[in-house]
Amino acid sequence: MMDIDDALGQENLKTTLIADQGSDAILDTANQIENQVAVSTPGSNPYVTAQTQVANLRCQAYMQKMIAAELRQEAGRIAHDNVLVKRRTSSLAGINGLISGSLTPR
Repeated sequence: MMDIDDALGQENLKTTLIADQGSDAILDTANQIENQVAVSTPGSNPYVTAQTQVANLRCQAYMQKMIAAELRQEAGRIAHDNVLVKRRTSSLAGINGLISGSLTPR
């Protein structure tokens, strides 16, 4: 169980690092677009709009990656909790068996 927790933690750390790099790239792209708008010529609006749409899609893709990483982490936590519940249930079943065995006449 500890291996699974460690693997999930490492995966989320890697995803977070990738998302940070992606957000830096998105900010750089936004700055470039702002600079292009400042010096753009009339009629170049469709090109700038297309660039902004591409940057928007990239941003959404990074957000989806982060949400997926959060969902994987939550699934791992739920699986971890489920194992603990199953262990408790089997322990209680063993205790119930011992109590029933001690109460039955011989």
